[in-house]
Amino acid sequence: MYNITKKIDQTSVKVFITNKVFTLKRIFSLLQTCVLIF
Repeated sequence: MYNITKKIDQTSVKVFITNKVFTLKRIFSLLQTCVLIF
């Protein structure tokens, strides 16, 4: 039981990190676009 919970926790952490990185990349590219325009 403990192992299953641990596995699920690791997966959710990976998904969380992936989402954060994706969001940061989007924000960064938006900033770059703004800088290029100005």
